[in-house]
Amino acid sequence: MEIVKNLEYLINKYDMKIPCEYIDFIKNSEFFDYNNCKISVFDVDLVLNHFLKVDEQNPSRDVCTWYFFGDEEREEFLTIALGCGDEEIAIKVKGENLGGIYLIRKEENLTIKKLFDNFVDFKNILIKGE
Repeated sequence: MEIVKNLEYLINKYDMKIPCEYIDFIKNSEFFDYNNCKISVFDVDLVLNHFLKVDEQNPSRDVCTWYFFGDEEREEFLTIALGCGDEEIAIKVKGENLGGIYLIRKEENLTIKKLFDNFVDFKNILIKGE
């Protein structure tokens, strides 16, 4: 499966720690499976647009392209999904708090906020459709 090959490349080349729960989930999901899913956590409300997969022709859908073009502030994060606004959902793949799910917003400054401790908690919100 192409997404698994790309994730393995990121793991090996950039020494990322990508949770197996995410890898299993993304293998069985499509770009828009959770389109318009509303997520409300703490003081964050957002609507999910799509998960990133493999699409070298369309950078807004390609997980590797998002990582390659990210700035230094995002080096420890792998963006896995995009919101309908200016939001990114990312997994912490380097440093401390590995596997945590974060919201990244590019406003006047880059805002990074932890939403979940792990991918399983994030997935449970998606499946419930909350």
